Amino acid sequence: MRASAGGRKSVTGAPNLGEREYAQIGLAKAEAQVRAARAFFYESIEVAWRAPSRRAASRVATRSICCACRRPI
Repeated sequence: MRASAGGRKSVTGAPNLGEREYAQIGLAKAEAQVRAARAFFYESIEVAWRAPSRRAASRVATRSICCACRRPI
């Protein structure tokens, strides 16, 4: 996204996608969602590894990361 948004010039003279506020904000929100889901996933896998009775938490985390990563895309 970042690489493709930086180089093109608009036909109308408007700022390119990489220079637009809404695009930068959207990208930052998407990255934050993915990183939060990833942290939750790794934390719950660690808990499940230590206590096998908590494996349901790892299933919830797996679903959470899948949904969180799908939303921004």
